[in-house]
Amino acid sequence: MLQKEMISLAQRVSPVHKRDIMKLKNLLEGDDEGSMARSELKRTAKIASMLLDKIEDGDELPAWTQSKITKALDYVQSVFNYMDGDKNDEAKQFTYRKNNTR
Repeated sequence: MLQKEMISLAQRVSPVHKRDIMKLKNLLEGDDEGSMARSELKRTAKIASMLLDKIEDGDELPAWTQSKITKALDYVQSVFNYMDGDKNDEAKQFTYRKNNTR
């Protein structure tokens, strides 16, 4: 019953609120990490594309904006490296050393 009520509510609210309601629905029904990650990555890509349209090569940006963009890239790159296996070997080595220390 709760699921039907949430879907009904989601149909009556703005797209921003729909996303929040769907996240809440996923939490109540059990996490769907893959779906959530894909949704957030699509939103990140869309915002990055919008920023590309706003920023020209010669533009001067405040230092804090450059820092945030660099940090965002670092975070996304870290997840990619982990999922691509680049960091996986390092994690396995750490686990192996930890488990085999006497």
